[in-house]
Amino acid sequence: MAPQKFAEMSDIRGVSVIKNLITCMFLILSAVITGHAATYYLSPSGNDGASGRTEVDAWATFDRAWQDLYPGDRLMLLDGVYHQSLKPNKRNGESGKPITIMAKNDGKAILEGDYRRIPLQIGLYLGSSPVGQFFVIDGLVARNSSEGTCVIHGDNNILRRTSCYNADKDKNVHVITITGKYNLVEDCVASGTGRKMIFTWGGTQNIIRRCFAKWQRFDARQHCSEWPWGENLEFYNSSDSIMENVISFGSGANAGIGILGNINSDNGNTPFSDNNKILAAISIRNGVLPDGSTKEWGITRPQPTECYLLSAYKDWNGWRSGFGLKLWGSTARVTNNEYIDIFSWGNAGLGFASSKNTSESNSTGNWIDHATIVKNGLDGGSTSGGVNTDVILEDLANTQMRVTNSKIGDVYRSATNQHYTDLYAGEGARLDYQYIDGIRMDGSDGRPKMSYWPWPMQNRILEELGIDVTGEITEILRSEGVPAGTIIPAPTISPLPPSPAADLNLGMVQTWYLQPVLVTLSSPKPGAVIRYTTDGTEPTSLSPIYTDPLLFAGSTLLRSKAFYDGQQSHARSALYRIDTRKTNERPIVRADLLPFVSKYAEIVFPNNRVDLYGLAEDYTFPNPPGTLKTEWSAVTAPAGAVAQFNNPGAARSSVTVSHAGTYVFRLSASDGQLTASDDVTLVVWPENLKGVTHTIPGKIEAENYKAGGEGIGYHNTFGYADVSYRNNPASPVDVRTAWNDFHGYALTHLVPGEWTAYDVSVLNAGEYILKLRVAGAAESGVVHIEIDGRDISGPLVIPANGTGTERLYQTISIRIPLLAQGSHEMRLVVDRASV
Repeated sequence: MAPQKFAEMSDIRGVSVIKNLITCMFLILSAVITGHAATYYLSPSGNDGASGRTEVDAWATFDRAWQDLYPGDRLMLLDGVYHQSLKPNKRNGESGKPITIMAKNDGKAILEGDYRRIPLQIGLYLGSSPVGQFFVIDGLVARNSSEGTCVIHGDNNILRRTSCYNADKDKNVHVITITGKYNLVEDCVASGTGRKMIFTWGGTQNIIRRCFAKWQRFDARQHCSEWPWGENLEFYNSSDSIMENVISFGSGANAGIGILGNINSDNGNTPFSDNNKILAAISIRNGVLPDGSTKEWGITRPQPTECYLLSAYKDWNGWRSGFGLKLWGSTARVTNNEYIDIFSWGNAGLGFASSKNTSESNSTGNWIDHATIVKNGLDGGSTSGGVNTDVILEDLANTQMRVTNSKIGDVYRSATNQHYTDLYAGEGARLDYQYIDGIRMDGSDGRPKMSYWPWPMQNRILEELGIDVTGEITEILRSEGVPAGTIIPAPTISPLPPSPAADLNLGMVQTWYLQPVLVTLSSPKPGAVIRYTTDGTEPTSLSPIYTDPLLFAGSTLLRSKAFYDGQQSHARSALYRIDTRKTNERPIVRADLLPFVSKYAEIVFPNNRVDLYGLAEDYTFPNPPGTLKTEWSAVTAPAGAVAQFNNPGAARSSVTVSHAGTYVFRLSASDGQLTASDDVTLVVWPENLKGVTHTIPGKIEAENYKAGGEGIGYHNTFGYADVSYRNNPASPVDVRTAWNDFHGYALTHLVPGEWTAYDVSVLNAGEYILKLRVAGAAESGVVHIEIDGRDISGPLVIPANGTGTERLYQTISIRIPLLAQGSHEMRLVVDRASV
């Protein structure tokens, strides 16, 4: 089907007409929510034989409820956990009379997927279900899905004040997915596992408003991706849609907030992302953990379980940007997209990035206005600009992007290898007022003013994720001079319960103090008066004045503001869960080695340094509640060896060793009472593996061929090495990273006649089973194994299972003849290449 004419328009007035149509539609939907025909009740302890008309007569299952719910009706969910899917299957709502499913108490009705079902699904993908129209979902929590978590495949639906957590971490599925049109996602939260957190796929004329997203993990073992290719918020092949007043918060894998046109997708019949608006959007700390360190992705990983087209590993640093505009495929298109009042700060990669093939040209009319893009590129996450780069100038040219009224810190131009810090010194982002249906609600056109702060889901996010959205982000905005509605700094709170680390506790989080907590408030503004509340409400000029430390003996939600000379700050908040009956639990600790992000690695002298990647978190705080302390130590080392830690007290550190041998390093974490630990193992081979003898039975890594050079340790005719594992430029054997395995390296690009040799010691005479871990390419290769020049295996066919780049490993086994006890030379000989 050809695209509609308005999708090709470049006239701004034509786009505005479309947005006004969207506005009218949602005003009508919002107005009818109170006009219900009947209210029914559902409870985890209900009875499907009851009437459902009162709380005491509540039903037990959604399947029972669908039988009696008609347009205009409301289903009220009582508090508790529902181990079933909310998936309407009987009838739709109607225009002006939606079917509403809502929690009686906000956030207290939980749809639990148990990783066996989809907790919340309206309609079926590709419109195959007639049931998916005019539903309102309000105030729920959905979590732990076997696929996507909150899925809207229909039209004219509203998902409001719902927090969604943990889609499947291996499949190409997402936490909140929208594929239809005229849908509204408002005041929602998406976090935990999954490829994308909030995502429209091929939908048009949708609105994502005041939503908060925090990507934490995606392993992609059934997705065939080169790195954890995920986003927090994205329009994917979606047009004429609005994303307004949204926040991407930390740990994201790809662009925090992005727009993509991609012909190379299942939705490729509409590879357009045109006329979208991203307004008053914030993307901070993408790819960055709560302790300020950057999140890592392993250079190798376990082979996917359902994937045969995995490309080579690529460095993902360049993809952890704050914002993105991406275009892939010669017929894809991203045109007339607007990024207005956006703030990009503290991201591991670029502040704003685009990807575009040289053959593509359909990326005109895009616009960045009133942007503040500063202090990004923390780890050199730009592919060419280096550390601290905010924008690459060619990116803006490639996407034909106008930039106006914007403040951008570091702009890199690769054509001249120059950095500029004064090209964009405009007004920057304005984050003091909201946008509603694409219109800035600052009162300038006679409409009512609508403040951006406090964040509408502030208390829910604090309770479920431990993040003080308003207090934390407004202080960042204030430090960068971004208008956020106040210039008075918020009070500081001590102690402040920590935000959890990524990957250790996913989704909803609970931290507990085991004794009463003495809390101190202070203001950076001399002379300011601090007022506070302990019931979760916003402090006012009538709230109690802080004078002395506050002692909390029971769970308390504290909110505090500073007042000075007729002005007031935004609130700083903290949730203290206090239960003196609870028992202290050990911290959670995970230790890994880089670059593999695994618990085992090998290096060859003179390489003698590895990076340590540790994560630690505590969820029960003893008395007195102290700072969680971490420490690296060597628990096993060769005789006389020294292991020197760069910073033993930091979870992210490095270690340098003095001798070859096997080391075990331990990361310990202590809360002052209890200690937990996790270990990693490092094998350091002697220089060029001189004198190394492998034992049989045992495991022999193919890259660990013996020393001696050409004609002794190996015979090589074609060099294609891309790693320095052996750290010997004179050794041209093709050693490359084992992309699809747990860790380590592999021999590749094998040519007939090439061989590698290994000194081996057979511990016991006898027959053995030989197992080769191999990966073929487009055609089957053939190798054989020799002992002391004798062929003991015969031809071993390496099955072809890819196109030459995937390297999907499998094991082939063969029984070999009697081996004599003692020392031998074993060779792996190539008879036919696998190409």
